[in-house]
Amino acid sequence: MTNGHLSQRERVALAGVFALALVARFVAMAVAFDPHLKFEKYFDLARQIIANGWTAKEAFAYAPGYVYFMAFFVGMGASPMVICLVQVLLGSLTCVFIYLIARRLFDPRVAAVAGVMAALYGPFLTHDIEFLSDSFGTFLYCAAALALLWAMAQPGIGTFALGGLLIGLRAIQRPNVLLLVPWVFLIVLFRFMRTHGIKHVVAWCAALAVAMLVPILPITIQNYVVAREFIPITDSGGYVFYCSNNHGSQGLRYNPPPLVARQMQRDPDEKKTYIDLMDDILSQRVASLAEGRTLGPNESSRFWFREGMKCIRRRGLGQVRLLIKKGFYMFHAYRSHDTFPVLVKDQRLGRWVSFGMGIVAPFAFVGMIVTRDKRRDLLLGYALVLAPVASMMIFYVASRFRLGLGAMLIPFAAAGLLRIVDRLRVGRIRKAVAPLIALVLFLGATHWPDTLIREQTRAQEIRRHQYQGEIARDDGRLLDALGEFQAGIVLAKYPAEASGCARALAGLYRQMGDREKARQLAAYARGVLDPQMVQRLQSLPNDLAARLALGRHFLLVKEYQTAADQLSMAVDLDPLNCFARFSLAEALFFGKLGPPDRVVSELEKSLECGLRFSSSAYRAYVLIARCRLSQKQWPAAIQALRQALRYSPEYGPAHALLANALLKVGDRKGAEMHAKRARELGSEKELAPQLRVER
Repeated sequence: MTNGHLSQRERVALAGVFALALVARFVAMAVAFDPHLKFEKYFDLARQIIANGWTAKEAFAYAPGYVYFMAFFVGMGASPMVICLVQVLLGSLTCVFIYLIARRLFDPRVAAVAGVMAALYGPFLTHDIEFLSDSFGTFLYCAAALALLWAMAQPGIGTFALGGLLIGLRAIQRPNVLLLVPWVFLIVLFRFMRTHGIKHVVAWCAALAVAMLVPILPITIQNYVVAREFIPITDSGGYVFYCSNNHGSQGLRYNPPPLVARQMQRDPDEKKTYIDLMDDILSQRVASLAEGRTLGPNESSRFWFREGMKCIRRRGLGQVRLLIKKGFYMFHAYRSHDTFPVLVKDQRLGRWVSFGMGIVAPFAFVGMIVTRDKRRDLLLGYALVLAPVASMMIFYVASRFRLGLGAMLIPFAAAGLLRIVDRLRVGRIRKAVAPLIALVLFLGATHWPDTLIREQTRAQEIRRHQYQGEIARDDGRLLDALGEFQAGIVLAKYPAEASGCARALAGLYRQMGDREKARQLAAYARGVLDPQMVQRLQSLPNDLAARLALGRHFLLVKEYQTAADQLSMAVDLDPLNCFARFSLAEALFFGKLGPPDRVVSELEKSLECGLRFSSSAYRAYVLIARCRLSQKQWPAAIQALRQALRYSPEYGPAHALLANALLKVGDRKGAEMHAKRARELGSEKELAPQLRVER
């Protein structure tokens, strides 16, 4: 571990790292930056903060530190290009911090290699030119890491306070950094208890904690003023936890409730800004809808946390498999992007960003092995790696969430590389064999082919074709649009993957007067398959998506027995898939293939597994009501229909059925009220004869 002042040679190396990082980012800007293709969320949040007098209008849900960072420049009238240049400068300083971190953990040689690695690290290049909070957060995380290493080398109130202040600043960008704090306290206790005594240890930890609260408390106070709830930083933790651990989660991507995802995809022109389409606001509405009352921000977060815990309990040992998947994806070469502008920039940069986690992680693992003799001095380095690992295990893995992890792995990767090179250079071949074998094994693991990665890669390509097709269509280049939409459909393995392209293509053919082609594509978008597609999907017996696609197809063409067979296989493959169970219940009900109690059982299980957070929830409740009506269980039917109307107040058949059920229990006034609404909505045929109006 190297401390002290930088030598002249080290200062030159440090300047070289900064210059290389700056040049690499300028090249990335030239190749991929587009001011018209940017993530709009933080621009809108910044404008909202400015319009509200630089205070919160409601409890913060997203990175308040980055919101204020953006607001500062937006308020000055800075263009996206200028803000991007500031981020490029900060990204280059991040590389300088990584150099200094590696120097403190190891030595100047390792620091120089680590600095070059950081300057050319692909994910840094991509995110430094996009307007997401994570590049700024990585800058703060590296600054906090460097300050903590300095505090460990020169312990004192001031050094630990500086470390705490920087952790606090990082926390108001993303609160998951607080997972690091207990580890820091334990390391301070372990390192200094014997040499400096309990009083100094307590004083230093207190200095860190108090300084950490300095940036956090103003956010907490603002949240309390606007929401009248204790929200330390953001109110979205429970919701993100649910999206990371629900029944559809596979570890690699954000999996929002279907109803939230659907509302987020509405045309943003319907609103003044994107703020009303943000998942935090929508998730609070969906939670309130599911609970049947208006929930506050904290209540909503607790609701989603409870739902996430229910999913974990239902999954049982499957949760262990999910955690293993997260660990696998965390260090994989694949870059999972959850925002479209970053995906496009990543594709434009191409091979420029190929040097990433898949290479750094194997070298870092080797570095940790070959430097284990220094493990006492590297405890804080390990903690800085483990904090983002723990965060992604709790939540989900995405390329932007791995930036802090990549930054902390780079010094270990540089150490591993140099140890191997040194052993080979001095002829210690036998000493180099074990690290080289480990390196090859780790490289194989981080580049191992995976079904979910292939599916997501395909989905991203389809999405790119759809985006380019929409641009061409809006520009009046109909032939180019046709080609893009068709390319997206050709790439799809299942109809659901390209439903957006199919709907857009149907609209184009309708516009061009080819009604038959438009009809065929609209049917494909709904899930109706041609015979060749049916045959191909039937040849994939253990493919859940294929069973769901076939079940959907046979439901639409009213071949209920075949649909039930396919959907039963889907349920066997994934018992927690709410859509498989719901579709199976539909097949059983409409095909009269099972008793009402069996249908209700499937519907209730589907609702428990997440269907109540989808746009199909009201249909499930109506089906439950129809089953209970057939059994003359009027109160159960009434309860289900009231639930259905909570989700879809304008669904006429639900009003009609509720009127009939209320009539059966003697509530004539309630029956008349719902009968009137059913008639207004065109569902009079569903009403009992005594509730119909004579014409």
